[in-house]
Amino acid sequence: MDKRINTVTATLGRRNSGKTYLTLQLIDAYMKNRADMKILVVDTLDHPHYNLVANIEIDMLKHWKKHSIYRIYGYDMKMIMAAIEENLANTLIIFEDASKYVDKLMDKHIKRIIFDSKQKNNDIIFLFHGFMSTPPELFRLLDLLTIFKTGDHPKTRKNDMVNYEEVLDAYNEIMKSKNEHIHKSIKIY
Repeated sequence: MDKRINTVTATLGRRNSGKTYLTLQLIDAYMKNRADMKILVVDTLDHPHYNLVANIEIDMLKHWKKHSIYRIYGYDMKMIMAAIEENLANTLIIFEDASKYVDKLMDKHIKRIIFDSKQKNNDIIFLFHGFMSTPPELFRLLDLLTIFKTGDHPKTRKNDMVNYEEVLDAYNEIMKSKNEHIHKSIKIY
């Protein structure tokens, strides 16, 4: 984790597949090894897996300077996204259960958060339940795709993925496994 590459990642998997558990492990690694990075978990609900993470209000994002972890949740996601776009740099941003608020046609704030990730030194992780719930355009903006067992097939987004065959091979391997929490990461190019 020493080299900055500012990845945009989508993690796909059905409920209870292990997406949040993997994300919590990643958060732990960032907290231990990335003293230059802040961590923000975004959701619409008070997700129980993040109960020990302190909340931050939208207006406090512009004052957040030190290495720490917060979560922000609410129902006005456009306002939250605008505040993230405007105020966050040097941050791991986790969009928990993004299917709820990242629409098929991604809004301008989400796009700008992604497009500016390198300049602002932000790593971004989107968690979705499957291929169909992931916006088609996002597949073209990803650096990394992590797949758990899903309830749908990648062929639904075949035309949106440059290296579809690699994704399909990983998906098939995952779905054949008896391990309910198996996952694979594929670099998107």
